[in-house]
Amino acid sequence: NFNRCGSGTTAANTGTNGQINSMLVLNDTLFIGGFFTKAGGVNSFNLAALDNNLSWKAISISSTGGVAKLTAYQNNLAILTLDAYPRIYIRSGSNYQVLTTNLSTPYQITDIEEYNNELWASGSFFSGSASIIKYSTGWNIVSLPVISVYELFKFKSGLYLVSSTDIAGSLRINKMAQIVFGQGRISGHIYLDGNHNCRYDNNISIDKPFSNKYIHVSGLENLNIATDSNGFYSATIPQGTYSISLVKFKNWTIDSPCTRSIYSNVTLNANNIFDTLDFSLKAIAIGTDIKINITPNNGFTSHRDLTEEYTVTYSNNGTQDLSNAAVKVVFNKKLSNFTSSQTPIVNGNEAIWSIPFLAVGQKRSLTFTAKAKADSFAVNDKVDFIASSALSDLDNTDNADTLVQRIAQGSATPVMKDIYPLPGLTDSFSLVSVAKNEISYLIHFENTTLTDTIHNIIVIDTIDVNSSIQYIQETGSSHPYTTKLYSCPAAMGKGVIVWTFSNINLPPFENSDDVTNRGHIGFKIQFNTSLPLGTIIKNRAYVIFDYYDPMKTNITYAKIADLNGINSRPVSYNTEPICANPVNNTIILLKTFDTKTTYRLINAAGALVLDGEIQSKTIDVKGLSTGIYFLMVENEKGIISQKIIIN
Repeated sequence: NFNRCGSGTTAANTGTNGQINSMLVLNDTLFIGGFFTKAGGVNSFNLAALDNNLSWKAISISSTGGVAKLTAYQNNLAILTLDAYPRIYIRSGSNYQVLTTNLSTPYQITDIEEYNNELWASGSFFSGSASIIKYSTGWNIVSLPVISVYELFKFKSGLYLVSSTDIAGSLRINKMAQIVFGQGRISGHIYLDGNHNCRYDNNISIDKPFSNKYIHVSGLENLNIATDSNGFYSATIPQGTYSISLVKFKNWTIDSPCTRSIYSNVTLNANNIFDTLDFSLKAIAIGTDIKINITPNNGFTSHRDLTEEYTVTYSNNGTQDLSNAAVKVVFNKKLSNFTSSQTPIVNGNEAIWSIPFLAVGQKRSLTFTAKAKADSFAVNDKVDFIASSALSDLDNTDNADTLVQRIAQGSATPVMKDIYPLPGLTDSFSLVSVAKNEISYLIHFENTTLTDTIHNIIVIDTIDVNSSIQYIQETGSSHPYTTKLYSCPAAMGKGVIVWTFSNINLPPFENSDDVTNRGHIGFKIQFNTSLPLGTIIKNRAYVIFDYYDPMKTNITYAKIADLNGINSRPVSYNTEPICANPVNNTIILLKTFDTKTTYRLINAAGALVLDGEIQSKTIDVKGLSTGIYFLMVENEKGIISQKIIIN
């Protein structure tokens, strides 16, 4: 139920005769501010109060521009007006103090908010040298980046802001940000010093920036930070002493003596800013070096009668600009409905796109769609693609990439994580060759809502970085993104990759053939070859759509195997179940093995908990905790596995 507020008996006497911009409850009184001359029938100019008896009271204020914002400051009413030069009043009892007399014109104020017993204001101050200031006994600059801020608000124990631009530095990323206190900021550029004047000139025709390259921060925490399209990186980190170095990449080295290879003993105090930690590079070898990757939007499974989208990413990792090249994709002849917005030359099952120009360090992508129709493909059929360039360059080993998908029935899920090599048909594990030493992952997501556009997406992946993984490489994405990599404390042996897709704007679901509501990010890892055979690498990711709760992907499992040695026997030689499910104390095998057969039981964390030789049709599992396990059976015919549940 709604009750009219005020002592009047008619509708005209229960509210204001104009616009309300802000309301605040302070000491059992509701204050309202805006544009009006009456409140509850009482003459009151732009500011009024409603007491706990629901009686309106007029409050005088010497401002003709109206009231923009009300907030509390040290248990007093703080008022922001809408005058040509906005004023901030502090009302104590019936007395007013004007705080803005200490600000030099021109200035603008967009919002005010109390935080930590201080009054904070956003806008433009001190000839544009500050966009956020705070007041205690006087106004002070808070040494934050100068950005356009139009709203401040408190949430739980933090102070947040809203901006019309992306935010970095002492403010967390994106257009809504938390102000981070007690931390410092580092930033700089990775670039080719075109005129060799030993400084970044912020002119792309002179200095060539390197995008998606990493600097490494070592100290209290290990952090890798990627550069953006302008070769710029920025990070906010706790107070302390750090070393900042370049994560080296092929064909380039530090341009000594113009830059250091490492900035040692960088000491950050609260709100310190080191914004010129630049890395100037020079070429090791002269030439172009194209790199090709192909990634599927819906992962390493293609769905029958569903249009799938594919992204080919190509980059120039060389030291010279590239011109007059081409990218070719060869696809399965039975695929239909091949389309691409970039207009390739299509000849049968080949498509060729021309590359007129690709600058040093530049990365681009092209997309195409295709469909595996049910009358051409059976479930579990394979479909493959080869993306390549015929360019002869500094490194021909990365001029081509292959993709293999398995055909499935049905539609995709909102979030999914796929692994390649693909598991066997009835297996939960992917067998990874020690010789090749590479696992590929692809995280894909889809907006399945019918009405809401997804504006921003964050993908978080935790991997076993310190004990298993020695190399991570991104292989392509559907949309632009930024990346940050974090190493947890060494004792945890974990690393975290965070991909942020700002303004991705995935539209709502329309039909099964619409690909605009989907996206993906791909990467691959190499593991330490010293890991024992049989080691299980387990992985999953979390995907956050706007303000929704994080969604978990499925868990992927990869087993390290010597596929050229004794473990090179075929996988999944039998598609029948191994045992009955669920299990209580005893695993009951459903068949008799006529040759020497061994078993291994692995828990959900990837640890071996039981193994031995099968000598009867039962395996005793008394004493094991309830949960999900993986039973692997192996003999000269091959390897089979099954997920089991122990109750």
